Amino acid sequence: MEQEQVFKSKASWQFWAVMIALLIIFTLCALGPDGSNRIFEIITIVLTILLFSYTWFVRYVVNGDTLILYGLFRKTQIPISAITSVSPLHKGNGASASSQHKLIIRYNKYDEIRVTPKDPESFVAALKAVNPQMVTEK
Repeated sequence: MEQEQVFKSKASWQFWAVMIALLIIFTLCALGPDGSNRIFEIITIVLTILLFSYTWFVRYVVNGDTLILYGLFRKTQIPISAITSVSPLHKGNGASASSQHKLIIRYNKYDEIRVTPKDPESFVAALKAVNPQMVTEK
């Protein structure tokens, strides 16, 4: 039985800056002039949970011949043999400035998914080891 390889997601500094700014704004709104604005308190709590959940729960697992993507509320399985190409997301493809490590995985005929592994080179190498016919672009 092959050992599974786990690749954690990389959250860019822009993601963290936006999330922290939102937390500060909603916290200040929650405090408000009278000190009790429940809707902003709830939003602040939800944003905090989502922020830390994104960091801890988003990961990519190569398990035998399957790529498993664990998102915050979903799990996606892709047969690695179905992957046709892996390429970096360039600015012309709708990328933001924070997507330096974002990859596009194309699989089946028309499907694609975007991932942000902390170590993209090792991630692509693990996929390539299972599916050598997969096209990789730099």
